[in-house]
Parts: sequence; C-alpha cells; structure tokens
Amino acid sequence: MKKGCSKVKAAIVGFTGYTGLELVRLIHLHPVLEIGTLHSHSVQENSVNVYPHLQQLVNQRIYPFDPLQIMQENELVFFADTGLVLAKIWSRHLSNKTFL
Repeated sequence: MKKGCSKVKAAIVGFTGYTGLELVRLIHLHPVLEIGTLHSHSVQENSVNVYPHLQQLVNQRIYPFDPLQIMQENELVFFADTGLVLAKIWSRHLSNKTFL
C-alpha cells in the first residue's frame, strides 16, 4: 500500500461465529484492510459485551444485517455465516428489490 493511502473498510456478516472472529483477527493483521461494520442476525449490541477478550481488536456496535448500510459504510464485505442463514436473508432482500 502506498504511503498516505487509506485502508479498505471490510464489513463482517456473521461476526459472532467462529469464522467471523477469525476474520477480525485476520483483518486486524492485514496491511490494507480495516474492520468496518459488524453484523449478526442474532446479536445486536456492543462487541465488547459479547467478546470482552477482543476489546483490543474491536470495540463497536454489532448491527443486524442491512445491505444498504453495508454498501454505504464499507468497500468490501465478508460473509461468515452459514449458507442457510444467508440464503434466507438475501432472498428476503432480493424479493424486496433492496439492491436494485
């Protein structure tokens, strides 16, 4: 990355699962990425309340899945949730034409 260039914000959908937690660690160590918004279908509160041991890596609100928020506040998104959960969430938004 060139000096003076900003980092790329990466959202994590499915933050509260094992893969989401590993993504936090990997993004934190990555030279170009930074943690963007965090999303979970089951937990909406501050990340430190859920995982106090991660407060050095991430200390921010966990949001419900919101495609518009993800697109507005991030440049990249990682999906770390099960395929069934994602299919259910995406089909609901696609049927509402959220992305069109």
